[in-house]
Parts: sequence; structure tokens; C-alpha cells
Amino acid sequence: MSVKGLKEAVAALERISRFAVPQAKSQAVNRVAKRVVSRSLRVAAKDIVAGDNERKGIPLRTIRRRARLRQASLAKPRAHIFVNRQPLPAINLMSQSPSMPMRGKRGKALKIGPYRFNSGFIALAPNGYWQVFERVGRARNPIRVIKIDVAQVLSETFVAQTTEQMKSEMPKELGYALNNQLRGLQVR
Repeated sequence: MSVKGLKEAVAALERISRFAVPQAKSQAVNRVAKRVVSRSLRVAAKDIVAGDNERKGIPLRTIRRRARLRQASLAKPRAHIFVNRQPLPAINLMSQSPSMPMRGKRGKALKIGPYRFNSGFIALAPNGYWQVFERVGRARNPIRVIKIDVAQVLSETFVAQTTEQMKSEMPKELGYALNNQLRGLQVR
């Protein structure tokens, strides 16, 4: 008993370039990795809590450059996503850099957009950058830079998005990439 079209299928598979399938795989991995980065950053920006009023959500522009993608290639068919999980300085919430020191009015909090910092003030740091500071104790000198913790939210979001995208989007993208590669081989 022979299967119909078996000889044609074997002949078609022999004609396929040995680079077609690995190239399709790396293309699909790259497309899914780009989607993971963009969606993870959007979700994380909505979930990060900032300020003493615990306002949920920060502008996407503040964390967009925190994720880097090293794309997959034929030699290394894995994409690597590097995420900077260091705390985010509160000064990054401002739309533009200040030109002079600022402080909230006496007895009132410093406001940066919708975010409030009760004991915050903006001053020039010794390294030459503007920062949002707060007093640590009663003495005059001990101050520290106010930073927003983003590590946990970024980690959870990237892990969740990676598993979700690999389950839902990877088979589709792999199919599209294989069809694209095979279509290119048929034209030649």
C-alpha cells in the first residue's frame, strides 16, 4: 500500500534549501520576541505604582529604554531580552528637565504631574543631574534620591507575557514564516 503523493512530497522536501526551516524559525522567534517586549512594557507601565499617593501607572516613555532585545540568528536561534530592573529615579516622571530648584509649598507636597511626594524637593545632585530628594531624618544633611521600585512588576510582566506569547503567537508566526520561506523557494 502506497500513500498518494508521497514521491512528490519527498521530491519537494529535497528541493527545500537546508537554510529555509532554520531561517523561518529565527524569523518567527524574532517577531514573537519583539511583541513580548512591546506588550510587556505597556502592561508594566500601567501596573507600576509611583508617589506617596500611590498613583497607579507611569508614562511608557520612562521605561521604554529599559528593555533590549538581542535577536535570534541562524547560528543562535534564541532571542535574548535584557531588562534593566534598577529603581527608576522619580525625576524621570517629569516631561522635561527642571532649570531651577523646586519644592512644594510650605506644608504641601511636591507634585510631578499626578504624583505627589510629601517630603520631596528638586535640587541639583553633586554629579550634575537634577534629582528629586527627600529628607531622611531630622538633621539637615541626610537626604536621599526618591526612586520608584520597578523590579518586581517588570519581572512578573515579562515572564507572564513570554509564556503567553509562546503559547498563542509562536505557532502562528512559525507557520507564516515557513510559508514565506517556501514561497520564496518556489519563485526561484
